[in-house]
Amino acid sequence: LLKVAKVRPGTAEAHALTMLRQRPEHPYANFIMGSIRLEQGQYGDAETYLRRCTEGASPTLAALNNYAQALCRIRRLEDAEKAARRAVERSPDRYEGWATLAFVLAEKSDLDGASGALAKARRVNSEDNRLFLVDALIAVKRKDAEAAEKALSCIGAEAVRSVADRRQMEDLRAAITRLRQGVP
Repeated sequence: LLKVAKVRPGTAEAHALTMLRQRPEHPYANFIMGSIRLEQGQYGDAETYLRRCTEGASPTLAALNNYAQALCRIRRLEDAEKAARRAVERSPDRYEGWATLAFVLAEKSDLDGASGALAKARRVNSEDNRLFLVDALIAVKRKDAEAAEKALSCIGAEAVRSVADRRQMEDLRAAITRLRQGVP
């Protein structure tokens, strides 16, 4: 998830909504609103805004990446993979696209593909502890509760800021509990 400009979310939201009232298709205003909704865990709204800002000829990496995240969270995995691959093609030297592609592929249970994309993300930037969320997801999909728990233990509190990240962490913890209990 790429962060929006370092402005108070309420201020950014107010400015974006004002712009969208005047120009509903404004790419940057749609990006701001979509990114805010994504961080808030309002995935349907996020998808709508982010779709608008990726429909042009040259969407930004940030727009494509966040769009892929929103699509993945509403379980439109084929579309999410297409958006994530476009992000990687646009900026292969940025870890965010690779991390999102890894997340999408893990959700699709393409675990080898997910591991490969995650390795590329780490080669570019190994400092973002949120990458361990993808490690944990891959481990859960492989039914390895111990590896999943170890990955989650590597995440610092500062890495889990958004509602979306917190929800993902809670979902992973619940999945680990189910694995340990032998519940599918």
